[in-house]
Amino acid sequence: GSDADLIVELLKPDGSVLAASDRGPAGTVEGVAGYWVDANMSYQLVVREFTKKKLRKSGGRGGSSEPYQLRVRLETTPKPDYELEPNEDLEGAREVVRDVPGHGYLGWSGDVDWWRVPTAGFTEIAGEGGPTEALDIVVSGMTRVATVMELSTQAGEPVLSFTASPGKEVAMRNFVPAVAADFYVLKLSSKRSNPEESYAVSVALKKRTPGEEAEPNNTMDAANPIASEVGVLARASGELCLGDVDMFSIEPAEMNRSMDLRLEGPTTADLTVSVVSEKGELLAISEKPGLGLSEMLEAVDVAPNTSPIVILRAAKVDLPAAYTLSLSVSEGQGVPQAPVAVEENPASVE
Repeated sequence: GSDADLIVELLKPDGSVLAASDRGPAGTVEGVAGYWVDANMSYQLVVREFTKKKLRKSGGRGGSSEPYQLRVRLETTPKPDYELEPNEDLEGAREVVRDVPGHGYLGWSGDVDWWRVPTAGFTEIAGEGGPTEALDIVVSGMTRVATVMELSTQAGEPVLSFTASPGKEVAMRNFVPAVAADFYVLKLSSKRSNPEESYAVSVALKKRTPGEEAEPNNTMDAANPIASEVGVLARASGELCLGDVDMFSIEPAEMNRSMDLRLEGPTTADLTVSVVSEKGELLAISEKPGLGLSEMLEAVDVAPNTSPIVILRAAKVDLPAAYTLSLSVSEGQGVPQAPVAVEENPASVE
C-alpha cells in the first residue's frame, strides 16, 4: 500500500527480468507468485515507481512516497498438485490428472501457465448420438482476472480457445479427444495477474447423452450432426463461453425442406443463432439484443441435397451459458411453419 504506482521485478544477477508485476495504479497490490528459484543462484528483487513521461521530464515526484510493505515467502518443497514455474513451454508443463485438481497462479504480468492433459487410453465409443464419452475441463475464477483458456494438440495445433468474464470460471465441456492422442496442452493466461489468489484446474471424464455437443465443433468441418427427420422434433444442448462458437450440421435430403429453429439459454447470456450454406453464405439469422431472450428462425428454406450449418454464439456471457437448440423440419420450401413447441422457460436450462 502506497500513494506511489509501484512495479515489482524479479531479476537475475545480470539484470535480465524473469518476472514483473505492474497490475494497476497507486494502491494496487503488486507481486510475483509461485516462481521457483535455483538455490545456488542469487536474485534481485526490485521495487520501483512507474512514472509517466511528463513527470520523468520534470525530475520526478519531488518528494518521498508513503511507505510500502514488502513481504517475501519462501517454500522449499513443491506441492505435487501445483504448477512449477517457470512453465511457459511444454518442458515445464505439469500434468493435471483426471479428478485431481491442479493449482497455480497467474502470478505476474504476462504469466502463461502450461499444463499437460493426458488422454492416452481414451476410447471414443461411437453411439447413435455420437461419441458417448467426453472430458470437462474447468478453471476456477480469480478476482478481477479474465482467464483465457487455450487448448492445443501435442504438436502445437490450436484446438479451442475460451475466455472467462473477470472473476468467473471458464469451462470447456464435452471435449472429445482424438483416440490416438497421448495428451493435449492447456495454456492459461490473462491480461491482469493476481499474485494473491490461486486457481484450480480440473479434468473429469463424463458420459455424453445423445444430443449433447461434442467439442471441438467450432468449424464447419467439425460441425456436430443433428437429427433432421421430417416431422420429428430434435434437440441439441451444450455450453457457450466468450469466444466459443458451436456448429451443427443438417443432413442432406433429396426433397425441398423448410426448417424451424429455437434457441434458449440462461438469463446471463445474449444468444445468436444463424444458418449458413455449405459455402458459408448466410441464409438466416436471429440476434435479438438482450439477456435471456429466446432466438427463433421460421421457415428457413433448405434446398435438395444440401447440408446447411447452424451456428450458435453468445455475447455478454457472465458464466458458461447452457443452451437448448430445438429443430423441426417439414417438406416443402418457402411455406411458413408453426413455431417449435418448446416451453417458454429460458431459466430452466441455467
